[in-house]
Amino acid sequence: DEGYEDLYPSRNWKFYEHDSGPSNCAGIPTEQVKRGWVARGGFSSDTTDIAAYLFWFSVSTTDNVPPELLSSNGPLPTTYSTDPRTVSAEIQDCDYSNPAEAGIDESQTYISYTTYNILDKTESSGTAPLANIGGDTFEGDLPGFPAWTQVSYSIVATDDKGLASTFLQGTYLIAGTSNDYFALEQGALASHASGSSACTPIYIRPTGTEIPSTAFFVPKDEIVSPTSPNAKDDGTAGPFALGGPFYLFGEEYNYAWVGVNGAIALSKTATDTLNVNANGFYTTGFNFPDNQLPPNDDQDSADDGYYPAPFIAGFWNDLYYGDTAGSPNPPQWGHILYEDMGCKFVVEWDTIGVFVQNGDNFIDYITFNIVIDKCDGTISYQYIDVGGAGLDTTAIIGVTADTVASFGDAPWMYVNRFNGPAESTPDNGECVVLYQSGTTAVNDKWNMVAVSNVPSAGYAVSNIYPTAVGQVFRYSGSYLPTDPLSNGPGFWAKFNGKQNVGAPGTMLTTLTVAAAIDWNLLGTISCPVPTSSIDDANVAGASWFQYNNGYQAVTTLTPGKAHWVKATSAGNVTMECTTTAAAKVDQNYAQVSGFSKLTLRDYIGGEQTLYVGDAKSLNVSLDRYELPPTPPTGAFDARFTSNRNVEVYSDEAGTANEYTIRIQSSSYPVVIQYNVTTKNKSLVVSEVVEGKSVTNTIINGRGVIRITNPSVSSLKLKVVDGLTPDKFALSQNYPNPFNPVTRFAVDLAATGEVDIAVYDILGRKVATLLTGQHDAGTYNIEWDGKDYQGISSPSGMYFVRMNAGDFSEVRKIMLLK
Repeated sequence: DEGYEDLYPSRNWKFYEHDSGPSNCAGIPTEQVKRGWVARGGFSSDTTDIAAYLFWFSVSTTDNVPPELLSSNGPLPTTYSTDPRTVSAEIQDCDYSNPAEAGIDESQTYISYTTYNILDKTESSGTAPLANIGGDTFEGDLPGFPAWTQVSYSIVATDDKGLASTFLQGTYLIAGTSNDYFALEQGALASHASGSSACTPIYIRPTGTEIPSTAFFVPKDEIVSPTSPNAKDDGTAGPFALGGPFYLFGEEYNYAWVGVNGAIALSKTATDTLNVNANGFYTTGFNFPDNQLPPNDDQDSADDGYYPAPFIAGFWNDLYYGDTAGSPNPPQWGHILYEDMGCKFVVEWDTIGVFVQNGDNFIDYITFNIVIDKCDGTISYQYIDVGGAGLDTTAIIGVTADTVASFGDAPWMYVNRFNGPAESTPDNGECVVLYQSGTTAVNDKWNMVAVSNVPSAGYAVSNIYPTAVGQVFRYSGSYLPTDPLSNGPGFWAKFNGKQNVGAPGTMLTTLTVAAAIDWNLLGTISCPVPTSSIDDANVAGASWFQYNNGYQAVTTLTPGKAHWVKATSAGNVTMECTTTAAAKVDQNYAQVSGFSKLTLRDYIGGEQTLYVGDAKSLNVSLDRYELPPTPPTGAFDARFTSNRNVEVYSDEAGTANEYTIRIQSSSYPVVIQYNVTTKNKSLVVSEVVEGKSVTNTIINGRGVIRITNPSVSSLKLKVVDGLTPDKFALSQNYPNPFNPVTRFAVDLAATGEVDIAVYDILGRKVATLLTGQHDAGTYNIEWDGKDYQGISSPSGMYFVRMNAGDFSEVRKIMLLK
């Protein structure tokens, strides 16, 4: 026999029950795949390969040794329980130098743990005592933790002489039946516990369209040989039209990509090719939540191992659909089918093949499906038969949606992984339904929100916004407290800190709301609605507004958010999920894009932009720029006293061209960032306290004004003829001495290069205040006492130097803290 194994004088042999490492279907050369009794050593035909020898030796211990863990009940499995969990262990101590002195120091024997909460990303750590309950047995309780907490723990044992051992026990998850994004139907868990069937699964084998094994592919960058990877083992097929849009957290999907291994992915277009695997292969490494690709990535790369998004796993496992052997007619293992049933799009894996430990593939009884309901937005996993190969205890089940910028994370739901929790392990005749939450991201303090689905637990404020501070308000000529809530109206609600809010339920795809004449605060539906698709006459051409720490005109209504619109008459407003109307630019605000802008921001993020321009540049009524009613007290707002955010000036003689800006803020300083674009005009901004102007600042070009006095609740804005200064000048700063901000007026008699910088008494440049090419005019600049690195400068004397052409001037200033 010239087999290469005969070339080795090895004294060490190992029996391989199945193919070692990646199987030959992964393209490993046959001589490198080990099977049966194999001589240990080299595994190529090279006769110079070094042989392996096996040596045995024994050691007798004669000293004290640390405690030894004989057994434990760890690692603890995944659970739904938030109660304390018992840890038990058999711990033995031996002192070979003096056996009578062996013993465990109970005061120094304990459970050490760390926790990580997936939802709020908080961490904690601690210890829990272990008590001896007889013999070598110790018991203790890990504390209970909230749902979606990962707990990693170890057993620490110390003997009476101070020698200690740490025994890692692993990590378990405290899962939940709901999170910020999905809720798991409780019926499935109850039926699992009782052994009864929760539903009658859909079975499409007689009516569905079969996907042939030859339709599956693998990413081109993963193909390293004709058999690696095998598309009939770890491939993807698609795209398959869903038969209508499916909305997942406001994103619209139209196509499914089906993976052999029990999962699907969704795409918006047929050209977004998705690979429903990791690096072209099945992996046990997927989890929920997990690493995430960028939105709508066309397929995973050669190295990242991520799944595509959205990724919907109904029974993720190492399944098998076809073989490369037996060409030209290789066997097919089971069936994979799909069917559009109107509201429901179903993918079914029917008596699918299983890759088993002895290397053979066979048709198991495993039959299950994934159901996407386009009408109510639910995702269902239905198990007709979980088979006899034990894959129900190794499956990974869950969903990850695409990244949603406003959430910060991709919405996800964990159902089961490796048989945990036991209550959600798939069983014959069982159905698991996932309901999308009406989740929306809210800011700290006041927000405009809406119920954009049909919540499964009802419309009580305590169900939909349990973290709301105080009452929730609707609008009917004034703000009125309301509970319960409903679909249709919009609401004002206050929260402590940024968070995701909402309640799970079924989708709302159409809604008709009664609107009163004048302003209406309206909710919306489960999908984004372009305002151009709302053709009711009473709101035709109207601007719609969201509140995001300030009013903003929008052209798309966002699920979970409330929106203001002003109706010209009483009547209905109808919203529908549609793909026929694209969002358009708001033509009202397109007309003022070239106006001078003043953007007011308060300390905690409130923001509002106001516009001033020439009346001749506007060809619509100023009424189009009326802002919605003022937000509740404490919410940021800034507007002209005309209740508009746009004003125009006129060159007609006798026109005052003066306006008052009203500010509502609970957090100062308020910063005004301005961009003056009017030709031959300047703006004068005056701070008003108790009806009197206390400052006058001329503004041109771009710059910033900082209002630090919380008594300033209004500003005067005046448009004046721009006068080109007849000379260059740098004014003395005001105030002086100052802390922390001081201001300067700069006159430029001609357009040109200018440089204004701050220096310390040693002549070192501290900060640059103005530099580059600038038009002739008057500018207002300020220094906040910080250097170019953003570090606060120490108290002392500084010099401000201005250079413009041949002109140079220096001002002495004093910073006092």
